[in-house]
Amino acid sequence: MTTTIRVTTATRDRLTRLITEQHPGKTVDEVLGLLLDENWRARAIADADRFREEDPQGWQEYLRDADHMDRGWSRDLPLPEYKSDDPEWVAATKDAA
Repeated sequence: MTTTIRVTTATRDRLTRLITEQHPGKTVDEVLGLLLDENWRARAIADADRFREEDPQGWQEYLRDADHMDRGWSRDLPLPEYKSDDPEWVAATKDAA
């Protein structure tokens, strides 16, 4: 599905120049997707930087939790408290307990 969006001629020309110079062979849709993804990453990094600066203790707790999750849940560690009606989650927690 496609649609038309209204932009000024100047914006269209800037976008065309960006595609020609930095993303030859890509479509406008592909380049806009890349730009949106880059924007999301930049905001996520800025949010993480702000969290780290404003709450050093919370940041350290986050890193410990992330490390724990990266290692995977061990049968020796308790599963997090979570209630779900999802049959797959219920089955997985019964197998891990």
